[in-house]
Parts: sequence; structure tokens; C-alpha cells
Amino acid sequence: MLKWMRTPFKIQEQMNALISWNGRKAQALHPIVRGALLHAIFIGIHPFIDGNGRTSRLLLNLELMKFGYPHYFSNRKSIGVLRCIRQSTYDR
Repeated sequence: MLKWMRTPFKIQEQMNALISWNGRKAQALHPIVRGALLHAIFIGIHPFIDGNGRTSRLLLNLELMKFGYPHYFSNRKSIGVLRCIRQSTYDR
């Protein structure tokens, strides 16, 4: 499993590991589990000064939407972003 405790001087390395994990090992997991882990690990890395929570929720919702699950929160701004993602990615 990934080590995802926050260490600011290793953010790039941790993000690369997260991307690699999500592209390979995570694919064997159920989409809900994968989305939850993606959310938790991203929050643990905490790569931005602001917006880590919003970004991690969008990552979780993107994983859910890929497999037809509904999004899990109802923030109006986030719903707008999710609609844009869905239209640009899945309605081609």
C-alpha cells in the first residue's frame, strides 16, 4: 500500500506514486473502494495550499461516475463541475 502521510518535500514523489497506483494496482479494487482510497490518499498528501478537499471529492466522484454510480455530495458548484466532466468525457 502507498505511504501517504504528509511530507511537503515529497509531494511530487507522492503524487507520482498515487497516479501510478491508481493506474495499475487500484484497478483491481471495487470502484467505491478505489474512489474512497483515492480520496483519502490525496487528502493525506495534501498537495495544495487550498482546495484539497474539493479536489479529492471531485476525484472520488469521477471514479464513481466512470462506473455509473451517482455522485455523493450536493454542493452546487461541484455538481456543475461534475456535469462538465461528464459531458466532456462520457457524452462523446
